[in-house]
Amino acid sequence: MKNKPKSEHVVSEKFILQLYITGMSENSMRAIENITLFCERYLKDHFDLQIIDIYKDSLQPFSHQAVSLTEKNDDR
Repeated sequence: MKNKPKSEHVVSEKFILQLYITGMSENSMRAIENITLFCERYLKDHFDLQIIDIYKDSLQPFSHQAVSLTEKNDDR
C-alpha cells in the first residue's frame, strides 16, 4: 500500500467533520467516498463524519458558519 500513514502519527482526539453536498450527484458521491477513505485511513475510529445535503436543509451551512461552498458551472 503506497503512502502508508506513519506510525508516529497517533490521533487521540475525535474529529467532527461536516461535508456539505448538493444532492446525490456523481461528484457528491465521489466526495463522500474520498473523505470517508481519508478518514478511515488517517483518523481510524477518531472521527464523526456528517454528510449534509443543502438541497434538503438549505439553512444548515449558515447555522454552522460554513466558510466555503463550491458550485459547478456547466455554462462554460
